[in-house]
Amino acid sequence: MSLVYIVDGYNALLGCGLFENKELKDARAAFLAFLDLNRPHGSFRNKLIVVFDGSADCFGPVHDSPFEVIFTRGSSADEKIKEMVAASLDPKNIVVVTNDKAIAFFVRPYGAGVVSVGEFLKSKKNSLVGRVRLMSQKTEPKIDLNIVEREAITKELGRIWLKKKS
Repeated sequence: MSLVYIVDGYNALLGCGLFENKELKDARAAFLAFLDLNRPHGSFRNKLIVVFDGSADCFGPVHDSPFEVIFTRGSSADEKIKEMVAASLDPKNIVVVTNDKAIAFFVRPYGAGVVSVGEFLKSKKNSLVGRVRLMSQKTEPKIDLNIVEREAITKELGRIWLKKKS
């Protein structure tokens, strides 16, 4: 059974705390790239829909992504998310990602799940912070093998993989 994750775009973007020092347009692009790279929605069978207030024209184009990005044009993202859940034939397979209590109270009676932004991004956020730290250290791995040991390893791998005789 695959799930549909509907993310309250700006609520998640501003609530995650990862992109605070960026302009909104750049933060949105970085957030979408983060979702694409880290897949906090899990399985490739799960569908991800990110809903933002406003129109794409005002905020610049959204680059290709393997998930759906919706700009609400004239209504709020909150109202669009509520409409999507209410119109769903199987709302029990929907998980709404938001910190907005009004949305959570609205979608729960339909059987949709609700996950806070922090829970949704929790493990992925920690791994991103760790990766950023590692990248900033820029240390080269230390190799403690001398030339004789390296040649022995090369010879052994050649024997195993290339079926060379010693």
